[in-house]
Amino acid sequence: MTSDTLPVLPPKRLEEQPFGTAYVYPYDSQHGVSISMPNWKSMIDYFEESDQWRDDHIEWCYPRFFVNRPIRKLAQAAFERLTIANDGSMACLLFPTVTFARDCARYIAKEHPEVTVEIVQFRSPGDRNESVARVLSFAGFAMAVFPNEVKRSAMMFWSYVGGGLTTRHASFAIDYLDYLEATSSNKRIEIVPPKPVSSLSTPSWVLDVDATAMHVRSTIAKLSTPESPSLPAITAEHVALYPTGMSAITHASEAIQAVAATSTVVAFGWIYDETIHNLKNGPWEKFIGYKRGTEQDLQDLTRRLRAGERIGALFCEVPSNVFLSVMPLQRLRALADEYQFVIACDDTVNGFINLDLMPYVDVMLTSLTKIFSGASDVTGGSLIVNPASRHYSALQSALQARYETSIVFPLDVQALQRNSRHVRWRAQRCNANALAVARMLHDHPLVERLNYPFYDESLAVYHSLMRQPKEGGQSEGAVAAGYGMVMSVVFRNAAIAQQFYDTLNMPKGSSFGTNFTIAVPFALLVHYFNRPQVAAHGLPEHIIRISVGLEDVEDIKAAIQEALAKCDGKKGRPGARGVKLGETKL
Repeated sequence: MTSDTLPVLPPKRLEEQPFGTAYVYPYDSQHGVSISMPNWKSMIDYFEESDQWRDDHIEWCYPRFFVNRPIRKLAQAAFERLTIANDGSMACLLFPTVTFARDCARYIAKEHPEVTVEIVQFRSPGDRNESVARVLSFAGFAMAVFPNEVKRSAMMFWSYVGGGLTTRHASFAIDYLDYLEATSSNKRIEIVPPKPVSSLSTPSWVLDVDATAMHVRSTIAKLSTPESPSLPAITAEHVALYPTGMSAITHASEAIQAVAATSTVVAFGWIYDETIHNLKNGPWEKFIGYKRGTEQDLQDLTRRLRAGERIGALFCEVPSNVFLSVMPLQRLRALADEYQFVIACDDTVNGFINLDLMPYVDVMLTSLTKIFSGASDVTGGSLIVNPASRHYSALQSALQARYETSIVFPLDVQALQRNSRHVRWRAQRCNANALAVARMLHDHPLVERLNYPFYDESLAVYHSLMRQPKEGGQSEGAVAAGYGMVMSVVFRNAAIAQQFYDTLNMPKGSSFGTNFTIAVPFALLVHYFNRPQVAAHGLPEHIIRISVGLEDVEDIKAAIQEALAKCDGKKGRPGARGVKLGETKL
């Protein structure tokens, strides 16, 4: 530990907060990406209550799950510029580019072909001087306007694609809204013309936009470069930034399908629900899913390929969220080389640090919201095309054909740069803390199963992929690799899980990879409306994901032990809601 790492190190363990507030550390941020869900009932209320209830009770929420207040404030102001009455009949979503807004319209049209979605663009007027135009260009945004009755479909796009306007963008744009020119696909909409302006003060960050983005891309490149000197180093030109990790995944899927020889995609192993949705509902014609990525699954995939079936791409997570198992990447790579398909790997749980995955994948996808940032106050995603891939040129061309730098707001990139300064040190400390917590939980009598790489059946594969820094390697400033900060706990029964969660006095809510320890009932958060289906594949409703942070490890363990001590292993508290292990709730 050094003096410059102290600002990201919580002086004491963070405690639970009221529902709907944000967990952020360091505290000086005005933006949050993790909603507090302090008890089991609050998890259920989040999904069962009305939209208006959520709007009234939530200060901050994970941005893909919810439209946060700064964005709603800008949307209302934009409606006033468009002279659209606030009578509840119309709704809108805001995006950084017209492309995202049009994609939203097409998504809505799949379920509601009878509905017309209006696309409105707020942009810098063409007659402004260069300095004014530059400031206003960053304030610009697009909106999709639609009848309120199709809002559910629009919100599905917002959640699954992850391209919505960020709160920093909205907070900046609202100060310049009256100076922006607006154009609409509906010529009947009356638009208030922009106010004239001859000069604007230029925020200091505007001068550093390109340098800041280059710094973040270069940092990611250094972290992801393979250890072997025989493989090409990753450079900033191989890295593209996106507003969220899911946005990076969506764009990768589209680009890979555009150049693939066949339109069949495979999801191998447990993969985040939104990724599966995008693969099934994106440009691919056929989807093949292997839920757990077992040896039997690998044999079945091999059999298909040898029988003549061809696939264009295979998507996987390493380690998987939430089972924390590791796919046999070396064997998958051998199949990909033989049958010429693309491997796209989401390494968000790994966060670049512990595993050397680049030698085995063609495309690396990462949510920068997690360990790369750590502060829980900004979203971001990255996409790396491996320069050693035989598909490199085709994939890069397909990605660049659609890429727009304006999809990522500069102040979000600035936050990523600031937050990522100590990512190696943070990862190493979290590795050590998490291993200590896992050892404490592994043989606990109330725990049915602990999912953590150190205790997983795939440990040998994990070890074969671990970074091994040695003299002459390419990675800069490498630290000792570990087993990550994320684990999940399946308790003996649902009542114990609920008692544990309700009494645990630490941050509880969405996200992981944070500077602070945070827990959440994963199946409720991610699979609330398809819990019976995922339970059939071994994901019970009462699984608790724990992301271990930077706090003093004895303080973390004490909080968990205190919650465990309050659990009754023989019977649950009266009125406990949930299901027993193995049951399916109907």
